[in-house]
Amino acid sequence: MNDAVAGTGDFKEQAGRIINRNHHRCVFDTGFHAKATDMKLIPGLDGALRGEFPGYDFITDQPESVKIHNQLGPDDTVEGGLNELMIKEKAGLPKAVAKVSDIIGKINKIFVYSRIYANINPSDLGLLGEMREFAKTQYDALGGR
Repeated sequence: MNDAVAGTGDFKEQAGRIINRNHHRCVFDTGFHAKATDMKLIPGLDGALRGEFPGYDFITDQPESVKIHNQLGPDDTVEGGLNELMIKEKAGLPKAVAKVSDIIGKINKIFVYSRIYANINPSDLGLLGEMREFAKTQYDALGGR
């Protein structure tokens, strides 16, 4: 709270946003299954948003990909570093989970995503909707899925 009142510069601004719950709102989200081709479009989309909505602060959240498991699946072409999770069937014989379950064998090993946020006043839902629609239209025009 001190930074919001007595702070200076960026600290004061960010602290004030937190206290007043005036945080950035998500205007675009690739979802967790973004491909490399999707991620290449994000800088162009960010630039288009900045050009269309000058005066707003945009933050692009594009973390490194996140590996969530090392499960060897039926579509993997190399085994290196992957584990084959086994279960026992009724007869007591081991069998790979990925061969028994269609779902488990297809769970992505890596999640990749990107989000773009803008500092929109919480009461301006119309602008939020306009930015989201613009972002989706631009993303599609850039070749997004």
